[in-house]
Amino acid sequence: MTALPSNGDYVEALQHPATCFHDQDLKAGQVQLTPLGMPKAISGNFASVFSVTGASGKRYAVKCFTRQVHGQHQRYQAIHDTLAALAKPWQVGFEYISQGVLVNGHWHAILRMEWVENSQTLIPWVEQNLGNPGLILDVAKQFASCIGDMRDSGIAHGDLQHGNLLIDTDHRLRLIDYDGMFVPSIKNLGSSELGLENYQHPCRSNTDFGSHLDRFSSWLIYSSLLALAAHPGLWTTLRKDGDEKLLFGKEDFVAPFTTIKRIATLGSPHTEISSVLTDLLASAATLEEIPDFDPARLPAPADTPTSPTMTVSSDWWRQISANSASTDSVANNSQTVQAARLGTSWLRTHEAPLPPVKIVGPSKATKVMALTITMIVLLGAITVGVANPLIGGLVMLTWAAAMAAGAGLQWHRSETRVDRTDALRGFRQAGRIVAQKQKQLAAARSVRASLDGKETKEIHVLEKERSKLGKASSGEYERLSKDLRKKVESYRAELTRVDGSRMNEARLQLKRLQDVHIQKYLAARRIEPGVISGIGPSLVAALGIHGIRTAADISAINGPQFRRTGSSTWFTVHGIGPTKASSIKYWHQRQHAAAQTDAPKSLPQHETQAIDAKYANQKAQYQAAIDAAESQMRQIKAATDAKYAGLEQEISLKIEAVRLEYQHKRAADDAMIAQMSAELQHSEDILLDAERNLARFKSVTFSNFLRS
Repeated sequence: MTALPSNGDYVEALQHPATCFHDQDLKAGQVQLTPLGMPKAISGNFASVFSVTGASGKRYAVKCFTRQVHGQHQRYQAIHDTLAALAKPWQVGFEYISQGVLVNGHWHAILRMEWVENSQTLIPWVEQNLGNPGLILDVAKQFASCIGDMRDSGIAHGDLQHGNLLIDTDHRLRLIDYDGMFVPSIKNLGSSELGLENYQHPCRSNTDFGSHLDRFSSWLIYSSLLALAAHPGLWTTLRKDGDEKLLFGKEDFVAPFTTIKRIATLGSPHTEISSVLTDLLASAATLEEIPDFDPARLPAPADTPTSPTMTVSSDWWRQISANSASTDSVANNSQTVQAARLGTSWLRTHEAPLPPVKIVGPSKATKVMALTITMIVLLGAITVGVANPLIGGLVMLTWAAAMAAGAGLQWHRSETRVDRTDALRGFRQAGRIVAQKQKQLAAARSVRASLDGKETKEIHVLEKERSKLGKASSGEYERLSKDLRKKVESYRAELTRVDGSRMNEARLQLKRLQDVHIQKYLAARRIEPGVISGIGPSLVAALGIHGIRTAADISAINGPQFRRTGSSTWFTVHGIGPTKASSIKYWHQRQHAAAQTDAPKSLPQHETQAIDAKYANQKAQYQAAIDAAESQMRQIKAATDAKYAGLEQEISLKIEAVRLEYQHKRAADDAMIAQMSAELQHSEDILLDAERNLARFKSVTFSNFLRS
């Protein structure tokens, strides 16, 4: 079996669609190019996809295989026939062409698929339409109808996920990528893929291949769309930029299913969604145990509330800081905590508030003693004031100041006030930590997002370098073989010259042989009375006097004049005028024509062999020189091809190394982002706890302290 071409091989071949495609529409088509002018490839696990606009103006996605698929021809033909008979609005046209693309002298199969113009995959479409729940519900209904069509036909897609669901500008759903599809006629071939993990039940394996393949992913996608229509805020709460999922992923499909269970607190339809998904994950041990998708089990949302966000309920704590600025050293700076959206912490806003703090004011004995002393001081001040009002007033002011200072000191040292200060400090510190971790996470996500662009750029540079190898290889061969090619041309010219000499000699030899034959033939044709009309014995004798006795003796006749063979002199014969001379000329021409007809048409074999032998040595020498030069040229070609094959292999290895490097970088960044997200979630939980704790102190004020 011929090895399948690489992505780079296809890129190089598709630079010339007129020669690489067998399909007439594609042959005259235009391949979409990168900014570098190379065919733009979208690489997958086992194929590369190119956008080609055919001669008809129709745009296609042309899938070129880079990895063998078991039973490929039978598989795709069966899928094509089944879908052609189904003919539903969610389908896209596709055709399997076994003799599709010519690469390196070999034909390879392609898939020619309809290109859905002006469409988006599900994730960016949802992101743009979060503010329009009605559209999301409509797409959910279209999805349910699509699943119903496939179930009724006994088929399954095998890889239902956001990337295979397209929404066009009219918000119509299209299902693409039928590579892993199950149709009954190919059950014996088995599954060719397992689907994207974030949409598959954990128990799915290579042995699963039947009409039940899509059950879990159908429930998951439909319920996610319903949940988003009812509560759009889930989009930013349960996922982050770059996630390959809608709301839930493979990490949520393992017990205890915390995230899935949490959304139940939002009410219908989230309660039902949480129950169904949890049951599917907890109770089904095989895919076949998962019940058929039934949208009736999940109620459509009655309304579409906006998404809650984690915000501080009021600014009362800032007022506390302002009111206590003179006594609270912690509140000396004006820094405030801006509460941002918290990962999944907002789900905890349904928790009951903590009980308020009980204010413990001055003791009863302290209040009695303060009142008694106040009365004594008041009486003393009145007594003194009668005699000296100024001193009495000073006494009262001094006592009032002392009482206020004492009360303030008790308030400052009170346990509830100290606890409130600690709670405020903890809330602010938690807010600063959350803000710092959010900033760090945003920076990490930015770095992660840049990896794809950097990888693409590096691979483009290498692909461009590889695309130049063919031209460089040809150029180097032409340069290295230039002198040898000139020699070969020279030797071939000499061979042509020798062949020309041989043929010329053979032609002259044949000419001499024919001339001898003609002369003998003419010499045997004597001029006798009665042979020529009007020429009797006397005229025959007159011709004989001038030496003309046979047809061979006549060289030419011009009117009444004769010229004898071997002579240049013209003469006339007595008694022969123009008419009789014309008869003699006619007879002579007939004899000459008969002689030519009877003359040999080729040389005898021994003469031909003699001539060939004469030139054979020269021809052998030149042919040997040509063979030697061409042998050297083949060696140069083989060496050049080997050199550039090595260079191409080297570039291919570099490309694979780049991909592996960025794969590791992405994995490392993903792990780091996951860790940072977990830390942020923990910090957000701490911030929420701090806010709830701070809310307990809302009634803790100086006035309430004095009243308590």
